[in-house]
Amino acid sequence: MAQKKHFPAINWTSSFSKYERALSLHYKKVGMGDYIDNITTFKQILQDEKNLQEIVQLVGKESLGEEQKVALEVAKLIREHFLAQNGFTPYDYTCPLYKTSGMLSVIAKYYHLCIAAVNAPGDRRMTYSRIKGHLEKEIIRITSMKNFEPNLPEDKIVTELQTLHDDIEKKFRSFE
Repeated sequence: MAQKKHFPAINWTSSFSKYERALSLHYKKVGMGDYIDNITTFKQILQDEKNLQEIVQLVGKESLGEEQKVALEVAKLIREHFLAQNGFTPYDYTCPLYKTSGMLSVIAKYYHLCIAAVNAPGDRRMTYSRIKGHLEKEIIRITSMKNFEPNLPEDKIVTELQTLHDDIEKKFRSFE
């Protein structure tokens, strides 16, 4: 991973905290009840990506189902715009828990809505390329949410991330 210039250079499929269970009650108490669920979702997405990479190398991305394409694209968002860090930037050398939680929530919401859209019944079913085209501005906002400076007031960061979360939901509802 270091050779690919991905820092911190950890293997996210085998590196994890042993304190998740112990801290889950604390997260619920401070209003972050979905924090552990979102972490679990991220781990599953990254594991799915690892499994799908072998298929992609053999037969290409075009042979994948829409749900698998969603998993690959969201895993890329997680790796490149959530996990990757640059300690020399003012927004990336530290990340308060409320910002981390908000970013987790936004990406998880995007993932779950994408999965629902590609698995929708009948003519409501969508392809990932259509979703990506329709939500182009929101995807750009997802990729830049890590750029919120950690020294901004907590309420400003939380409000911005909640607004993005709500905008993604509205955009998906506009498909209907």
